[in-house]
Amino acid sequence: GHPLADCQVLTQEDLEGYPQVRFRQEKSGLHFDEDTLEVLDNQTIMYSNDRGTVMNLLTASDAYASGLGIVNGFIKEQIVLIPLADSPVHTLGYVTNNKRKNTPIMEAFIARVKESLAESETTN
Repeated sequence: GHPLADCQVLTQEDLEGYPQVRFRQEKSGLHFDEDTLEVLDNQTIMYSNDRGTVMNLLTASDAYASGLGIVNGFIKEQIVLIPLADSPVHTLGYVTNNKRKNTPIMEAFIARVKESLAESETTN
């Protein structure tokens, strides 16, 4: 039911007037926002350090969020992913120690992320 849900591509100007939801990682008094979009003048920003809350805010309001576009599971039926024209590039990566062998759990995690990205590309 979002007014922009049927758009094929959005611009920064299209987002003016809508609140933004941002996921914020907090640790030891430090805050890390995962959103590369700038805050617009007089814009309402809602911060959450819980991804479930971010998704709930998106489904229950006219707010928007930005990110890599990886959304799987039941929530994919509830939100719409729309590309942003001239969007900053999001990079997803991982850092390892080349002196240590990757653990089976790490390899499984990397494989699952790659699968999730592939699923996202085919269904978006």
